[in-house]
Amino acid sequence: MHYSLHTNTLHTKKIAFIINPISGGIAKTNFNDLIKKVLDKNFVIETFLTERANHATEIAQNLLKTDISYIIAVGGDGTINEVAKVLTNTEKIMGIVPCGSGNGLARHLKIPLEIANALSFINKKISEINDNSTDISKQITIIDTCTLNGNYFFCTAGIGFDAHVSAHFAKAKARGFWNYIKSTFHIFKDFIPETYHLEMQTADNQEIKLSKVAFSLTFANAAQFGNNAFIAPQANISDGLLNVCLVNPFPKWMMPIFGVRLFLKTIDKSKFYENYLVKKVTITRQKAGFCHLDGENYTFEEKIMVVINPQSLRILA
Repeated sequence: MHYSLHTNTLHTKKIAFIINPISGGIAKTNFNDLIKKVLDKNFVIETFLTERANHATEIAQNLLKTDISYIIAVGGDGTINEVAKVLTNTEKIMGIVPCGSGNGLARHLKIPLEIANALSFINKKISEINDNSTDISKQITIIDTCTLNGNYFFCTAGIGFDAHVSAHFAKAKARGFWNYIKSTFHIFKDFIPETYHLEMQTADNQEIKLSKVAFSLTFANAAQFGNNAFIAPQANISDGLLNVCLVNPFPKWMMPIFGVRLFLKTIDKSKFYENYLVKKVTITRQKAGFCHLDGENYTFEEKIMVVINPQSLRILA
């Protein structure tokens, strides 16, 4: 379902909003009114509402065939993932109006979290772009993207403890930060770390091989999971390198300390934490199991390959 707010085709700044109406439990009934109020009147705007899982991807694929320059994802990290994987390696420019539980990518890129402020941010960025100029580096950020067994993610992906929490959270009736914390404690009490075999390729094409029993393995493009929980505090989303964050098993009594470290950006100071900067990593585990991509739960086979795609997505940020 979609409709146009402006139809004057004489103007060249064409924008499409792909809106997840149920993301983050945030009502969007007045969203179109906000667009009319905040965005410049000379923009050509279309809005699309998603109706099911992966619908945002279908809409974005159709928009690739149009002359719309800016495609804005309105939703959480899952919705952003659905849109971003279509726009990767294209000339389209993506925008984000964060409306999710974690909003990890938006937080990393310092995009305002309040809807009206995010729209103002987008309006300012697009207004500053000169249609006749090829230099738009001040208005957009070109970020790296990643794939895990061919499936895109843009913020973080992971196996081990975090993936099990994501799987439990996906079944919860309610969303939100505190329900995620509940899932964390539910999984933690009985969680048993697995053994992983890693083969990593560094920036200078050196090979690193490890066999580890790990509490969790996170593949971080951005610095945080979301909600300002920083698993890779030093991550640079545009450096062409992936942070492989390995958390070794630790005493159960230290769980609250680990939680505090995530929010204080000091997890990398823990003796149980290891970080590797790589272009590619292959992981072999004992059996197929859970994996999360940008917070969404999946199941993958025993062997997993994660690859960085440098400078492949253009975002208003």
